[in-house]
Amino acid sequence: MEHEILFPEDEPYYVFERDCLGFRAVVRGKPVLCLVTAELLLSRFGAREMDEQSLRQAFLEHQAEIHAIARDHIENGWIDEEHRVFLTTRFTRLKVSFSRELAESSPLFAAAQIGHRLLLEIIGPNAEEVDVEWGGNEHPPGDSVITLRLADLSIPYSVERVFPLRKQREDLSPFRLLLAGAWSSILRARSRKLILRSG
Repeated sequence: MEHEILFPEDEPYYVFERDCLGFRAVVRGKPVLCLVTAELLLSRFGAREMDEQSLRQAFLEHQAEIHAIARDHIENGWIDEEHRVFLTTRFTRLKVSFSRELAESSPLFAAAQIGHRLLLEIIGPNAEEVDVEWGGNEHPPGDSVITLRLADLSIPYSVERVFPLRKQREDLSPFRLLLAGAWSSILRARSRKLILRSG
């Protein structure tokens, strides 16, 4: 979904109880509070100390990149019920592609877009780096499929799923369940890697 997203030229301010810097976004005329953690400013954006001045300096030096992360969160619907967006060290970074076959087939592409929206809900804003590849094949009526490949290249690990198109038109619950299963496979692989690292 397209959003009109603006970032007013306000100074960021320190939010003591959350150890964050806050800044405003305006989405379709409505305010959204964006909170970027001190940990993210230290680890990714070069803040030298935990004090407000150092955090603010790092924010101002990397404002465009921080705004881009916040924009991705907003566009993906990762706004909480209190109209806040949280930017942490685990922020989701997606590399998304749709195959040529999908682009050439309106029904397949529409189904993949629905699947992608469901996937965004499932993985949320703290999924770190994930590759998402949507594909599809048109077969005789009633037999077309869309495919999904999820990959975490840091493990490395990937999982593939096939979704019969005819089932997605009636009830999205099985679609959502298969997507959740694919994402769970990635999370289990990450957990195994952590366990192996810890010995």
